[in-house]
Amino acid sequence: MGNRSVFVVVALAVAVGFAGCDWVLGVHKFPPADAACSVIPGPPVGLVQQATAGSAAARTLDGNLSCPPMMGDVLVIAGAAVNNELDKPTGGGVTTWSSIDRSNQQANVELWIGVVDTTPSAVEIACSMCTATEQMWMLITEWSGLVNDNLVEAKQRSAGTGSGVATTAAVSTLHAPDLLIFGVSTTANSATDIPGWTALDVVKEDVITQYAWYQLTSTPGDYAASVAVTGRWDAVLGAVRAK
Repeated sequence: MGNRSVFVVVALAVAVGFAGCDWVLGVHKFPPADAACSVIPGPPVGLVQQATAGSAAARTLDGNLSCPPMMGDVLVIAGAAVNNELDKPTGGGVTTWSSIDRSNQQANVELWIGVVDTTPSAVEIACSMCTATEQMWMLITEWSGLVNDNLVEAKQRSAGTGSGVATTAAVSTLHAPDLLIFGVSTTANSATDIPGWTALDVVKEDVITQYAWYQLTSTPGDYAASVAVTGRWDAVLGAVRAK
């Protein structure tokens, strides 16, 4: 009985000691008032959270995840401006953003990636090449279990001028597991299901709709994705190394 009482007292002391901490054993922990932000990363590689943002007329666009991203996690942005290339993103707790790839021929889609290594803030994309405000959009995703350097193993891009199938050449991977991300923007509509892939949130901004999917590989090899579309399209496929 005495030992049990001691255990309870110690457990309560530990709980009280952690109550004010933002990070506890790899799990987001917030005060009860912010209970909506109890995000637990999925093992060993997983989608932690996602958010979208868009504007019909902008040169910069901010987006926020529901909860501050975990230090060491990786953020991936799928987004674009309708007529021009994006600048390098800023914010999100990422010091250095890198381009996975971009296709800016028909409907525009770009993939950007970065490791969370500083205090989280809003993610911002900007278009200094834009001579006037224009449509901008993005999907922000947070991932656990990815490497923190030399992230991108392979990439492909493609574009099409009419209805048919949006696809790219296959990416060849030498590593497993890998996170595959497939982004497609189209001037019309796309099917939403790709066998073996999981759909991410759709972003629609006026005449452009952006779709994205992901897959976690278990063996090295050649991987591709394709989806039916009814308008002009751009597509990017990237392979990111997991731990």
